[in-house]
Formats: sequence, C-alpha cells, structure tokens
Amino acid sequence: MGSNNLLAILKILCRRLIWWVSPTLFNHLIRFKHGQKFSVGILECNDSFVFSTPRGVVNPVIHSAMIDDVPAGFVADPFMIRIDECWYMFFEVFNLVSRLGEIGFASSTNGLNWCYKKIVIREKFHLAYPHIFEWSGDIYMIPDTPGKGVRLYKAERFPERWVFVKTLIDGRYFSDSTIFYREKMWWMCTGWVDSPGEPCSLKLYKAASPLGPWREHAKSPIINKDIVAGRPAGKIIELEGRTIRFAQDGQPHYGSRVRAFEITDLSESRYEERELSQSPVLVGSGESWNGDGMHHLDMHLISKGEWRACVDGWHQVSDSGEHEQER
Repeated sequence: MGSNNLLAILKILCRRLIWWVSPTLFNHLIRFKHGQKFSVGILECNDSFVFSTPRGVVNPVIHSAMIDDVPAGFVADPFMIRIDECWYMFFEVFNLVSRLGEIGFASSTNGLNWCYKKIVIREKFHLAYPHIFEWSGDIYMIPDTPGKGVRLYKAERFPERWVFVKTLIDGRYFSDSTIFYREKMWWMCTGWVDSPGEPCSLKLYKAASPLGPWREHAKSPIINKDIVAGRPAGKIIELEGRTIRFAQDGQPHYGSRVRAFEITDLSESRYEERELSQSPVLVGSGESWNGDGMHHLDMHLISKGEWRACVDGWHQVSDSGEHEQER
C-alpha cells in the first residue's frame, strides 16, 4: 500500500474517531468551511413553471444539521416517490469523514413536511443524484457514480435496503443519468466528459427495458461540450403531451440555474429539442438557503395543472462564516 493511500486511510479513521467521541468537537474542528452549501426545499408550481413555497412549508426542509447518523457537509440532488399514500425523498449526503457522497432518505405523510431517516446506500466511491423510478412492480435507482459507469440498484426491502443489480453502461465520467419512457422505448440522457473538469456533453441511449442492453443513439452526443445545457438536472416529465427535460446551467459558476427543454422529435434515428420560453425555470433567490443558485428539479403532478417539486439550492460559505440565516 502506498504512503498516500495509507495517509488517506489514517485521516478517515481519525475523523471517524473524533465524530464517534464527540460530534460537537468534530463540527468545531472539521466543519464545512467553504464552498457551495446545498440544502433541499419543497416548492409548488403550475404548468407555466411559476414556483412558490407551499403554505405551511419553511424551506429548506432538509439540511445538513438534520443528518444525525453521519457528519454531513451538505445535502443535494433530491428525488421523490409516492407509495401507499406516503412520500419518500432520496438525496445525496456529503459525508465529511469519508469526503464522499452517500444516499440518504426522508419520509413525509403529506409531501410537505419531512423527517430524515438514515443513510441507505454507501460505497467506497462517491454517490449522488439518486434517480429513482418504478418498473414492473419493483423500485430501482440509478445514482450518479463518477468513474464507475452507469450503475443500477434495486430496492430489496424499500425504502431501507438496496442491492446493486448491474452496470448498465461501462465507462468513466458519466453523470446524472436520467431515464424515461416514450414511443414504446426506454431512453437515457446522461452527462459525459472525456476527463473531469471539461464542459459536459449529453449522451443519449435506448433500450427495450431499464435493464438493457443499452445502445447509444445515432445522434449521440445530442449536445456537445455545453456547460449551459449538457448536464441533466432532474427527472424528465410529461407536461400536457410534451416531454420536458431539465439541464444544469453552469454559467457563470456551477449550479447557477435550471433550464428547461422540450423534446420535440425522438425516434431511433432522430432527436430534436427546443428551449422553453419560460427557461430558466429555477434561479437563486438572492438570499437565504438558495441565495446563490439552484441546480436540481424533480416535479410531480398532484392534480391537473398543479405540481409539487423537490429542489436544491445553495449559498456560498466562507471561513468567516455562513449566511446569517444558516447560523
């Protein structure tokens, strides 16, 4: 074992020991000192993407201080699913000990007020963007696993026990893979880069079922190295007969806003889309938990023309302290 690997392991063990002895001491010594502090909110909107905070909701509904089973730097990338009149939300939890993302979940009886439960998927590599979906009576998840290809997990005992099923697409540097069903086929939009740090391209794959085999579309990549539109930003939805996908706008900085595009032509040989006139549909508020940007949107139809969405937003944290609202 190399000296660098040994040093990294010792650092993790030391952080874990401090956390076990005293979470308060850990937070004082090894806190999240700078960067983008993400948290999760609940919004409602109409078919025109006019968003507001639902009555009785105080955002953010999930934030790092609520995570009690690991020392969390932030939470982000939320996805919801409703089963038997109960709502479940899955999201990335950034673990300050391992310096890796893990997948946690919360539950709600009304989809508005949430209770954090626990971490449910942890690997020796980073996890984020837990895109969850139901198919053929089972519940599956495709989390972001940078450098590990596109991996599929299945709920063996929902919502707490998940098992790895298979790698859907081999290769490195896929991100935020998002699948949807249209024209009697399953489709996958996934961000892709040759090497970390490059602008994201958007690749498109097709399959007869979510289990694959997945084949790359003839027009893929459908977007080439575009920091504004190349990286997915949440579940693809059907809105009044239109298929809408969301993208992370990374200008002027990562996580600035969410843009919306209508997929106007999709077949085994064609792909066309256009940006909606309402785009961008999510931007930072200029204050509080989402003051500096937003980069994720998961929308669910509640009734005709009425949607509920889980989103994330961030504000900048520096060594001198966080925004007043987060202290």
